[in-house]
Amino acid sequence: ELASGKNKKKALFHLNRYIQAKGNQTPPQLYLTAANCYESLGDYINAAHFYQLYLSQQPDDSAIYFALGHLAFNKISDMKLAYSSLSQGLKLYNEHDLIRKGLSHSCIGDIVYMDLHYNEALTHYLQAVAIANTLKQSIDNKKSIINEKKVKLNEVKSTLLQKKDVSLYPEYQSLIDELGNHELELRQLEHEYNKFNTGELYYKIATVYETIMQYHDAIDWYNRAIAHGTKIRESSQKIEKLQLKISRGY
Repeated sequence: ELASGKNKKKALFHLNRYIQAKGNQTPPQLYLTAANCYESLGDYINAAHFYQLYLSQQPDDSAIYFALGHLAFNKISDMKLAYSSLSQGLKLYNEHDLIRKGLSHSCIGDIVYMDLHYNEALTHYLQAVAIANTLKQSIDNKKSIINEKKVKLNEVKSTLLQKKDVSLYPEYQSLIDELGNHELELRQLEHEYNKFNTGELYYKIATVYETIMQYHDAIDWYNRAIAHGTKIRESSQKIEKLQLKISRGY
């Protein structure tokens, strides 16, 4: 109860005493509670430690591998832990877990790029983009459904007003409810899609292609970044330099 309230430090005091007393018999959920408390307090080292203890007993929890991987990458700069956690998560996600899968590929791409493994980085970035494109298609499909519902709603509303046919009112109300649900789902999809920062991914892919001297591909992806409104000036300058290199034959 303390862990869910504001007094996290007091909760951790009791949790740690209990965990020490129980040793290997500690219920794994308590490790997770401790990790969440430490993370909310900004103590990311201890949070990572307790996430790892939890995963040692619950090795199939893909969501926690994702949480640990992102904490390791973004908060404590432990790239080895981030890479291993996110990679393990990728082995466990199902086909519907697109967000974690895509963000994991993006993050691993950053890690291996820093280690100069450019082709591996490219593979992960391109997989992240493929997943982002799948989400974008879902968004476009949802928008089409919403437009169809709006047309149908206006037809029923018009008939309802003109003919005063009250028997149409249940259908009208049902369409309003359906439209509201679809619009909520659209907002959720758009929120998830925005997490990918797709334009930044395009720019990273272009940079990798430039680094491995595939200049035509690099120009293509810099143009995609520009079209997405990302790093327009930098991308334009890169394209000019690459076109000059191509024209000079190197």
